[in-house]
Formats: sequence, structure tokens, C-alpha cells
Amino acid sequence: MRGYLPGLVLSLMCGCATGSTTDADGGGSPSGSSSSASGVSGSAGNGPFGNADGPPELAVGADLDSEPRGCNDLRVEFAPIIPTVLLVVDRSGSMFDMPYGAHPTRWQALDEALFPGSGGVIASFQDSVRFGLMTYTADSAGGTCPILRDVAPSLGNHAALESLYLEESTRPGYKAETPTGAALEAAIGLLQSSVDDGVAHILLVTDGEPDDCVTADPQCGQDQSIAAVQRARSLGIGTSVVGISADVSAQHLQDLANAGQGLPVQAPDMQYTYNCVNPGYATLSASYAAAGEAPGSAPIFQPADATGLASAFETLIRGVTGCSFELQGEVDLEQAHLGAVVLDGAPLSYEHADGWRMESSRVLEVQGSACEQILTESRELVISFPCDVVELL
Repeated sequence: MRGYLPGLVLSLMCGCATGSTTDADGGGSPSGSSSSASGVSGSAGNGPFGNADGPPELAVGADLDSEPRGCNDLRVEFAPIIPTVLLVVDRSGSMFDMPYGAHPTRWQALDEALFPGSGGVIASFQDSVRFGLMTYTADSAGGTCPILRDVAPSLGNHAALESLYLEESTRPGYKAETPTGAALEAAIGLLQSSVDDGVAHILLVTDGEPDDCVTADPQCGQDQSIAAVQRARSLGIGTSVVGISADVSAQHLQDLANAGQGLPVQAPDMQYTYNCVNPGYATLSASYAAAGEAPGSAPIFQPADATGLASAFETLIRGVTGCSFELQGEVDLEQAHLGAVVLDGAPLSYEHADGWRMESSRVLEVQGSACEQILTESRELVISFPCDVVELL
């Protein structure tokens, strides 16, 4: 599953250039005729992502006389794969009982971060990201676990998501628990049933340590939650997590973030073993770092107020879109270095941290600062290969 810039139309120009050169950094500069060719250009408006009001749309038809091309200029267009992001939101009692920044409750702060008036991250991206929402809690006294409500992922889903969130804005009348692992398993099922192809991602928002559907107290659901994130990744579903209070430990957020990126997860400490495993409240089913193996250091998000929450969501959703592009052609990887990728008139270097690489014969990735430029600024992207390097499909 790959990330794509919503609205991006890529131009792949195949030319029968008689010669090509590779610069010192590995970037190709094929030469060819001076005939005109169509490319991709776009400029960003005002909005929360750089200067873009959501992901900038790219218009086809730029004048690329200065760009590399071959004698047979061909443009191959394709539709971007739309990413799916399922927001999984903790609806435990503490979300309604505790202040957060300037807001009287964590639930209200999250509302302000996601649905500020008619704007916000969901509204900005609803036409280019397939958003869904799932709320979760449990009633341990009533024997109901998990308690879920959801809106299936879809484009243009802002109104439906906001409606469900508002319906769920009343504090549960029972001791509402935090069965995060069970909710994540349900989220996996929802995504599997609604996403045929493309990026699928869970964005978990929680304000406390997890329990499970067997034992509400003590809170021993950490291993189950990590295992669910690892299972999601094995199915091609990514996971990010935002902590909405200091009640959820930074270590657990780190463990979930590492699991979401496929990095080693720190083994449980003695306190968890003593409180949860030895008494039989929890078993260990997740995979942990081997002895002597350093755990990962994936970024964690634990902001202090609604503004910080909104910024975290923007960063994470922007990251889901990514900078990988599926070409309508098969590239000979042994000759991929003969290609040229030009961003805003500047050539990018092949196999460079701030340049481009081939993930596979059909997937090209722009990396580092060049990817950041694509995600946040006006840009023009041109990709060119000599005709004996690529076979059009």
C-alpha cells in the first residue's frame, strides 16, 4: 500500500534520446530533441499545510521547454490512489472529566482540533483523503465490551464524522473503560472490509492506559494494544497514535508508535510483569526487542492543547499521503539512474536522501527535503526516462 499526493497527475515522458549523462550525485540528465512536452504544475493557496488549503491540486499543461525530454515525447497520466485514514477515538470517562489546555474537557479540545467551525484538518482533506471515525469504550459493570460506533471511510465525509462526534459528546452514564486493543482489532476489520487498495491507516487518539475486555482494573491492556498494531502492520495497515493527556505514559505511546512503523518495541518492564502478567491479568502476545536490541525511536505526539492536537493531526495526515508515485510503465531498475526527476526546475539526484529512488519497477519515491517541498509548496514535477529504460503499459 502506497502514499500518493491527492490530485497529483504525473507525467512520464519516454524518449528515444541518443545520449544521457549522470551527474556526480547520480541524477540523470537525458538529452533529446527540443520539441515541446506537457508536464505537471501547481501552486498552493492558503491553508494549514504550508500554503496549501489541503493538499494542493496540480494542473496539467505546463510549458516545459527547459526540462529534459527525448525525441518521442509521451505523457502517461494516472489517477492517484486515495489514502484512507480511520480515526479511532477513546471515549472513556476521563475524556469528559478532565480539562485540557483552555478547554474544560479533553473531548471538547479534540472537537476543536478536528472540527473547528466548518474548517479544520478533516474539512481540508475530505476531498482527497477517505476519512472514517470509530469511537470506543466499554461498560465493565454491564458486561459490554467494546462499545463501538463508527462511520465507514469515504470521501467528503466531514459532515458525517462531525455528526457522529457530536452524538457521542455526552459522557457515558457508566464507568467507561479504555479497551484499546479490542477497538484496534475492530478497526482492522472495518478497514479490511472497506479498502480494496491503496493506503490504509489508523490514527488512534487516547487519553489513558488501556485495559481489556476481561479485566478492567488493573489496566493491563498494553500488550494487547501493541499486538493489534503489529497485526495491522502485517496486513499493510499503518498506525499512528496521539496522546491527549499525560495520563497515558510516554513509554506506551512510544511502544505503539514503534509498532506502527515496524520498529523494535521495548520489552515490558518489571512493574508491568509484576502487576499484570504474573497475576494472570495479561499475557504477552506482541513481539518485543530481543535482549541487547535497541528499541525504535518513532516520533510520538503528546501535545498540551487543542492547537497542538491540530498540528499533530496535520503532520500525521500529511505523512500518510507520502511522496511515492506509481508509474504507468515498467522501469529497468539496472538503468534507472538514466532517468531524470525535476522538481520546480531543479534536477533531483538519484538514490540521494533528498532526491529520488525506485521502490520497485513501477513505484518512484521522492525523498527528504524534496518530498517536503512537494507536500508544502508550489511545485512542478517532471519524470523522464529514455525509451529503452521504460516500457509503457
